[in-house]
Amino acid sequence: MCYSVPLIAKGQVKGVLELYHRSSLNPDDEWQSFLDAMAVQAAIAIDHAELVDRLRRLNIELMLAYDTTLEGWARALELMCGMRCALIGPIIRRGRPRP
Repeated sequence: MCYSVPLIAKGQVKGVLELYHRSSLNPDDEWQSFLDAMAVQAAIAIDHAELVDRLRRLNIELMLAYDTTLEGWARALELMCGMRCALIGPIIRRGRPRP
């Protein structure tokens, strides 16, 4: 005997809970309610696991973007420093003009 219940969370089907029993089973209303409650809990657990996975992936993407931004700013500062040092270097080497 086989019973199937859809796993639905937030209006989306997440899967199917299937229950197999070797012999015939005459489920009553309480048993059916319990099976439905198990399906709801399983669907919520799957949905939460998907949310955690998505959050983890987005966090990694955000860290990579942050690191890339910092590297870009570091290069920009190096270029600015290099240009400034190239302009200021000859003035410093000549020394200050004497009054």
